[in-house]
Amino acid sequence: MKINKLVKAEIIMFAGEIKSYSLNYIFYNLGLLLIFIGIFYSVNFDGNVNSLALLYGLISWQLCNSALSYVTGVIEDEAVMGTLEQIFMTRTKGVSVFIVKIFIAFVFNLVKSIVLFIICALIFDVWDVIYSAGSGNFLIVLITSFVVLSFGMLGLSFGGLSLFKKKVQPFLNMVSYVLLFFSGITSSLDEMPTWIMTVSKLLPLTWLQELIRSILLGRSIISQLAIVMALSILYSVLGYATFKYFLNKARREGKLGHY
Repeated sequence: MKINKLVKAEIIMFAGEIKSYSLNYIFYNLGLLLIFIGIFYSVNFDGNVNSLALLYGLISWQLCNSALSYVTGVIEDEAVMGTLEQIFMTRTKGVSVFIVKIFIAFVFNLVKSIVLFIICALIFDVWDVIYSAGSGNFLIVLITSFVVLSFGMLGLSFGGLSLFKKKVQPFLNMVSYVLLFFSGITSSLDEMPTWIMTVSKLLPLTWLQELIRSILLGRSIISQLAIVMALSILYSVLGYATFKYFLNKARREGKLGHY
């Protein structure tokens, strides 16, 4: 199957899934909105740069969290339905199929997040800060998109693991909490123990949050951008290589047809 046909098929399938489970999507996003509002008023920012940085951070966390768990969710669902093996029997390589899935899911989630961002911006009263940031907003969106896609690629590794351990989602839920509370989005890393700060510095999301603040404050971002890009590329390569390893092992052991 050619890539363009694969992309078209994935778009149709993803759109159909959203239509079929529209009620679930509506309440899921309403839940996100409530979480964002609750966190915002808990930290008690007041329409300043920190408020906008928090909003960007929450949106980034949601996108990265969805990207990280997406492949695992697809593999677990396909395995339950007994159709997982069919994905790897097409002419297109299995890894390519999932990379296309990651990209299509990213585009849909980005559109949804833009809507969520606009609603939260009205509630948080940060439009003046958004206007002041000017083109910095587009730079933030561009860099965030790169980081989110790297989390999607890293999610391949957990998807590969789910071929053997089957239920990986609970572990990813735990990772989600780590990303939210220990990446500098909701609190300052300076107030945390040294070991948490050390682990946090290994997360692209942590550096992304620092970079967002630097952009909004008009500071230099060269060093932070270099670290974000390097970690994102490392995560992508690690996810791809790990998925290939688990996939080849699953084929050798005949795991693709069993659940």
